[in-house]
Amino acid sequence: MTRKNRVLCLITAGVLCIAFAFSALAEGKLFKIWSAGCDLLLKTENVTLSGHAVFTLDGEVFKTFNGSYQQDTYDSRMQVTLDTPKEDGSVYTGGYTVTVNDGVAYSVETAWPYQVGMTHVGWDKTILTNGGVMALIHPLGLLAETLPFDVAEEKLNEGVKYRVTAKKEEIPAEANKLLTQLAKTCAEEYLQIPSYSDTNEAEKVSAFYHDYEALMAYQYKKIYGEDLPENYNDLVFDSKGKETNLFYRCQNIENLMGILYAETANRYADGGLGVIMADGSVASYESYEDYLIDTGKEEVYYETDLGTVFEKWYEKTTGEKPDGDAYNALYEEDGLFDKMNEDFAKQLRAEGYPCGIVHADGTITGYKKVADAEIQIVLNNATPTYRILSTLSEIKADQADVTVVLDGQGRISSVEGEASFVITDIFAKEHTLNVEFDGKAFDYGKTKVEAFDTDAYLSSVQ
Repeated sequence: MTRKNRVLCLITAGVLCIAFAFSALAEGKLFKIWSAGCDLLLKTENVTLSGHAVFTLDGEVFKTFNGSYQQDTYDSRMQVTLDTPKEDGSVYTGGYTVTVNDGVAYSVETAWPYQVGMTHVGWDKTILTNGGVMALIHPLGLLAETLPFDVAEEKLNEGVKYRVTAKKEEIPAEANKLLTQLAKTCAEEYLQIPSYSDTNEAEKVSAFYHDYEALMAYQYKKIYGEDLPENYNDLVFDSKGKETNLFYRCQNIENLMGILYAETANRYADGGLGVIMADGSVASYESYEDYLIDTGKEEVYYETDLGTVFEKWYEKTTGEKPDGDAYNALYEEDGLFDKMNEDFAKQLRAEGYPCGIVHADGTITGYKKVADAEIQIVLNNATPTYRILSTLSEIKADQADVTVVLDGQGRISSVEGEASFVITDIFAKEHTLNVEFDGKAFDYGKTKVEAFDTDAYLSSVQ
């Protein structure tokens, strides 16, 4: 997937995700809006688009989009600006420009203005092709004759204006289901954002070693009647780099351990977990979390840098602020990190949690599933867009108020409005996503895309 297509789908998907709220409309007379939208995206070979949108999550603006797009048969040009508020109150402005000439896309990003990317993208003479996202959009159009939206029509000198309002009770479950599927498809296929839609479907581990090195030593003693040297990895080759007898012994032990692992994994392939213990026996558990609790191996994750957490923990433990010696001892063998980690593990143990996340203030939150904790660590440093799409479980439209203008030829001229959605994430938490948007389509048949001159551009930014 090229940058051109990814960005196009980012722009159009935002509009199309709202499409059912203002395009898949009741009453046959308004089905023409849906048709006009499809014609614009799938059939129009020459047009200019411009758009603006503000995205708000739970009352806070997290992204503002401004962009333009020109389609001139097989050539196109897109310019995008994205404003992202930062924690300190400032706003980061990023963006990019992508020009396609003769099947080659030339891309320039705001962050790296001195670099021009070149990618062969093929020959597309419309904004989108009839597949992928559109395959999910079309079923929404089929609902057009069943949705009881409130529609107001106003005749213009050239064209007609429609104002459409929709309430959540008017939107069928099927439409919300299609909308959810559409958002997930856009996220995974076009934006490369993985979906954690069901943490229960994480890759299943049916077997693992409780202590690999201890099992290695046990098996070595059992077979050869000798203790495995502590530094055996340094002794498997002689000074000339030739394999020693120890090399072949260790290889034999590892092969035997591999067979034991395969047998255990096969035995528990249909459910449960087999843990290979240090003496070669296998302990059975219902889940990895049960194993952690039973063996006192609670897993502790840190959402911030260790220095911040360590300072809080050390001061709480000793009543003093850590000095240079304390920081130096943090990573020593059996040092302060191990002690700090064990203190947090004890807190989890006391509350019956197999894992938890330590926060910057030194507190810890327990989780019942390791997968949930690992996902949360990723999300803590993710953008709102990533968090929304990667943890999306369901989208339900809440309400929409949209005005669409068709020109005298039945083509989309402008669209503006506001729509809100209730998003449920994989942790069963609900969030409110609000989108205010406006856009125009113009210069039908008159749009001209100039050829991108790499040398001239690079000279202009020197």
